[in-house]
Amino acid sequence: MLSKLSLRLRIFLFFCLLGLGALTAVGTALWFGYVRAAETGAANGFTFAAILAAFLILALTVSVWLLFDENVAKPIERLAADMRCRAHAGVPGDLDTSPARYLGDLAPAASAVARQLTDSTLGTAQAVAAETARLSTEKARLTALLTEIPVATILVNPDGQIVLYDGQAAEILAQLGVPRLNASISEYFDRNSLGAAVAKLGKTGKDVACTAQSHDGKQSFDTKLKPMEGGGYLMVIDSQTLDIAPDAARPLVYDFDLLDQRRGAAEMDILDRPLRELCFS
Repeated sequence: MLSKLSLRLRIFLFFCLLGLGALTAVGTALWFGYVRAAETGAANGFTFAAILAAFLILALTVSVWLLFDENVAKPIERLAADMRCRAHAGVPGDLDTSPARYLGDLAPAASAVARQLTDSTLGTAQAVAAETARLSTEKARLTALLTEIPVATILVNPDGQIVLYDGQAAEILAQLGVPRLNASISEYFDRNSLGAAVAKLGKTGKDVACTAQSHDGKQSFDTKLKPMEGGGYLMVIDSQTLDIAPDAARPLVYDFDLLDQRRGAAEMDILDRPLRELCFS
């Protein structure tokens, strides 16, 4: 029956009970004091009435406190702990609202919030997982497509450091040195022949065709430079002369964080560079 009453009405009844109980305790104490006063005197009667009233009111207060503690404080703490578990640990299932049956709409509201939070978290996790899987599939397809294009591709950042190279480019770089990310492109190709094309690319902002000479001058490659947004350029080398088996692995090696590397970081002393910028693979 009490569970059907509103929370405000229950609190009102609690305080009505406290007030009526206090009046009853005082009245009972006065009656016993009156009886005792008739036997032992007025002073003893009033003293006995005061002591009895104090103990009765104290007992009533403790009783009301116990009722509040069991039916209000503990259920609220239990609800808060359950909601915190569901928020931080992802605990499934509905809230146990039976201990909070005397708290009106608080328990059903908390259960609805927890259920909505769980559903939202699961929905977000599923959406993120699906999007991650889709991006991974697209990345694999794009990587496979890029490695099958009969040109060698090298992405260079504004500082002239290698950010990306494919399997064909790795074959070319291997002829000139050790292929690796974050290496200067001038370690593989002649700085003068490539530098003139890069300067022209910076002035015109359009594709520039050139012949890139190896740093030792013994090899040359037909190359096209394509400008990239934010600086840097894409170096496309005709790799049709390379003898690569059809089933040979053609990995795409990249680290796009190198595009955001601070200007001049490559020339910094290695002791002064952050660990995240020490990429040499």
